[in-house]
Parts: sequence; structure tokens; C-alpha cells
Amino acid sequence: MQHILFVVSPFVKAIKTYFTVWKDIQKRYKEMIADSFAPLPIYNAPLFEQEIVGLEMLERMGDALYSGPFHLLWPQLSLLSNKFNVATGQIC
Repeated sequence: MQHILFVVSPFVKAIKTYFTVWKDIQKRYKEMIADSFAPLPIYNAPLFEQEIVGLEMLERMGDALYSGPFHLLWPQLSLLSNKFNVATGQIC
């Protein structure tokens, strides 16, 4: 009879801990962003395999974010323009 023993190395535990903490931090930031920009909709970009640099990556991110019913965003944009004067930087 053979026995297989699985040992989780400290390295694997450290990686799991790191990403658990990272995920918790991202969750807190997402909540802060949602609270700060309400009632505007928040669009979440996927995690890409590389940084968003250059036109090709910007197009990929745009496709990921706005491939749905983008026209639904326009009423929310008018809410923003009614609350913030871009020329003066003042909230109306």
C-alpha cells in the first residue's frame, strides 16, 4: 500500500496569504469608490495579463468595460455634469 503525503510549503501559504490580503484591500477600495461616486455606475475592468499601456490595451479595456448597453450610461453622465462644473472645478 502506498501513502501519499501532501505538504504545503511555507511559500505556498505565503502566496495564499498575500492574495487574500490583496483581495480584501481591493474590496475595501471598491466600496470606497462606490460610496464616493454614487449615484454614478461603476464599471469594473478585468485584471489583464499586462499593464494598460498603448492604444491596443486601451481598446481591449474599453471593449471589456463598454461592450454592454453603453447608452444606459448617458443619463448618469448628465447627473454628474449638473453637480460638477468642469470650468470652475466647483460642485454645483
